[in-house]
Amino acid sequence: MRKQKLSDATKLSLLMELQTTPKPGCVDKEFEHQDTTYIDFINSAIAVGRAFEEGASNKLGELIYKSTEKMLKSHSGVNTHFGSILLHTPLFKASLELEEFKIEDLIQRANQKVEYSNIEDSINFYNALNIVEVGGLGDREDLDANSNQAIEEISEREIEFFELMQISKEQDDIAKELVEGFERTQKAFDFLKNRKINNWELVKTFIYLLQEPDTHVTKIFSEKLATQIAQKATQIVEEDYPKKEIKRLDQELNEKGISPGTTADIFSASIYLKLLSEDE
Repeated sequence: MRKQKLSDATKLSLLMELQTTPKPGCVDKEFEHQDTTYIDFINSAIAVGRAFEEGASNKLGELIYKSTEKMLKSHSGVNTHFGSILLHTPLFKASLELEEFKIEDLIQRANQKVEYSNIEDSINFYNALNIVEVGGLGDREDLDANSNQAIEEISEREIEFFELMQISKEQDDIAKELVEGFERTQKAFDFLKNRKINNWELVKTFIYLLQEPDTHVTKIFSEKLATQIAQKATQIVEEDYPKKEIKRLDQELNEKGISPGTTADIFSASIYLKLLSEDE
């Protein structure tokens, strides 16, 4: 598959995730965060797509770092797509090696990109963590991205990228996706694959994903709150996605400043798979 076509699919999937409205608690056409705007996310998506095209031959960690760097330089806000970059990078790298889209082959190759990563990938990942300022791996002070000793620790102990993700998978669903076969990404793709790509179907896909507690909400607020939001999403699904209830949940999360960002990242990765499947 050609790198321009695949990088365009990456960019478009990020833009389609952004355009999906309402998307409870997340930036969309009708809602912005105080520190990141709708335009910031547009600029970020374009920058990440360009980084993927230019860095198609880069190794996993190097592409993560360069994409993160371009993301941050594209706007004056804060983190917009770091979680998405982590998910999209192995999917994009795997896609480059395939002549045609087959979900099983793509996921297998993406898994291999993560599993066969090395210490250099770990160091590039930590350099990206450092510039995006999202912290380290849970409660591991020795692997805190803000610590000068973290990269030295990784080098001395020869901790590969896959192992880093294993360390944090219980607290971070992005890491869990990377080491457990993109399970939720595939579930969302299965939900979306036979549906038309339009705003309403994308809204339903996001709510479908939101039925599991968002680890970003857990990290910023509490596991209890993340579980409560997931329960409300499940109720919406069981009631066949009433628009009134979706808008009510959207308003509630927006007013409280609660953003299920991990869900949005996984959502964008599932859109990428959908776009590739439609290109066949």
